[in-house]
Formats: sequence, structure tokens, C-alpha cells
Amino acid sequence: VGKAIATSVAAAVGTAAQNNRPPPPPPVVWCVPLRRKPVLTKEDEPEIGPCEKTWTKIALIPIALFAYFLGQLVNCLIYIFACFLLPCIGPGLVQVLLAAKLQALAEKKGEDAAKEVKNDVQMAAGCALCMVKGYIWIFKNMIMPLRLLCDW
Repeated sequence: VGKAIATSVAAAVGTAAQNNRPPPPPPVVWCVPLRRKPVLTKEDEPEIGPCEKTWTKIALIPIALFAYFLGQLVNCLIYIFACFLLPCIGPGLVQVLLAAKLQALAEKKGEDAAKEVKNDVQMAAGCALCMVKGYIWIFKNMIMPLRLLCDW
């Protein structure tokens, strides 16, 4: 029984040692690394003092608060567009635009029509990707810094 317990404990310790990962780097807000008090990584050096941390918060939190409200305003505009304006326009307008586009494509030759369809698909994908990347940027650079600074 003693050997079985010792073997299982050794296996658990070995597994825990394998799962030990180095700590992640400190969070960064607008190119200012938020260094941690007990130094965990190379980026945390030199150790930050309480006075420096307080003055950094005093300098950055008002800017982060303004950016947070501006980011929430832009976020609200994105949601208003997506949730209220598009349903109000309705699928009828999309069907009319699609029918007009299909009629214009039917009048063109096969190769020109294929190129135009390909360009339209790329433009639609580009617009969607731009919207998603813009939202991620707003969240990361305007909304998130206030939380990071307050939790620091």
C-alpha cells in the first residue's frame, strides 16, 4: 500500500512539474506595461514601487475613462446598426438589390460576370472582416484598458 501511494504521489508531482508553464508577460495598456509587484518575468523588472504605480494610475485612468465611454458609444452605434437598422430595412430591400444585380449579370458575358461576382464576394468579405477587426480594436484599445488599470 505504501509503495502504491508513493508511486501515485511521484506521478502526480511529475505531471504537475510538466504542467508548470512560465507566467505570461504583464498586460500592456497603450505601450505602458503594467509591471507586477512580485517580479514574475523579465518584463516586470525593475520592480515597481507604490508611488510610481499610483502616479501611473492617476495619469492613465482619466484618459482610459474617456476612451471607455467613447468606445462604448462606437460599440453602441455598431449594435444599433446591426440590430435595429438592418431589420428595419428588411430582407425585401436585399432581395430587390440582389435581383437587380442578377439581371445586370445576366446581360454580361460569362467571364465578365464571373469576375464581377468574385469581386462582389471579396468586397462583402472585406467589409465583414473590417467590421470584426474594428470591433476587436475598439474593445482592446478603448474598452479594455480601464478594466486593466483598475485591476492592476
